[in-house]
Amino acid sequence: MNNTLVSIIMPAYNSELYIADSIESVVKQSYHNWELIIVDDGSTDKTKEIIKCHQEKDNRIQYFYQENARQAKARNFGIKYSKGELLAFLDSDDLWLPQKLELSLKEFYSGNQDVLFTNAYIFSDNNQLSNLEILRDMKIIPGEYKGDNGLSSFLWQNQVPILTVIAKKEAIIEVGGFNDENKFGTEDYELWLELLANGYVIRGVNITLSLYRIHPNSTTSTNNMNINVVKMFHIFFDKYPEIRNIYKEQIINWLYKCLETASNKIQIYTVFCRSSLKKLSIKINYFILLYLYLRRDTLSLNSHKRILKIQLDKQIKYH
Repeated sequence: MNNTLVSIIMPAYNSELYIADSIESVVKQSYHNWELIIVDDGSTDKTKEIIKCHQEKDNRIQYFYQENARQAKARNFGIKYSKGELLAFLDSDDLWLPQKLELSLKEFYSGNQDVLFTNAYIFSDNNQLSNLEILRDMKIIPGEYKGDNGLSSFLWQNQVPILTVIAKKEAIIEVGGFNDENKFGTEDYELWLELLANGYVIRGVNITLSLYRIHPNSTTSTNNMNINVVKMFHIFFDKYPEIRNIYKEQIINWLYKCLETASNKIQIYTVFCRSSLKKLSIKINYFILLYLYLRRDTLSLNSHKRILKIQLDKQIKYH
């Protein structure tokens, strides 16, 4: 393994509770040739002061500030100013184990891929870190993903925990980086799909080197991710309309997930409206949609779900 410079991109927004631990997990890496580019996304707490304190101790840490514009733009900002051939990503509330970079790079140079990802533990309290064996992991599916088969697999589900990634900067730049028009918290998933749609190779290895933190303000906790994935699909398939019908089963799979997790009728209407379904080439009878809308105050949530599930079943049957 050579001594490649790795540029680590860390967006940060009001991260005073966790960012010191995240930075320390980078500083403690057994692999030393890295730069940590922290992009402060308009924080109003003590995030800047904490970063500056660490920056004084380690000149590999760089601080940038931007007006609040969300993670995608912050990551692109960091990539713009990065000097490494390889990129890694760590959010300001997540952690790496000390050998994360060393072992990831060893795997990266043993294969032939543009993006390498590994596994991650899930935790909610630092007290849990004393015994990693009790933590659940993200259950990645290892293997090589490329071409139509790779894209098909990724459209069923996002395989990549972003905090585990080592990626060629050139590949990410060539597909335009993270889509900062994506406001749904799914810009990383969209990026992996873009890479696969453009012939790049993604490989997963089942070694667990990272720690994904769940807390009340995390994206996973605050958003209905299934609905957000469908909104991202609008963007992706608008760019690649010729493949919408090829991957219709995967689209319908996410619509099923939306029905399963929807906690109110507004969430259902967000996805099962004519404009949304048209963008996905899903044909549900207009009169069914009209009937549900007109009866929205009298039909129960479960009735809405049951009727729409029958319509999705028909889509699968005739696909």
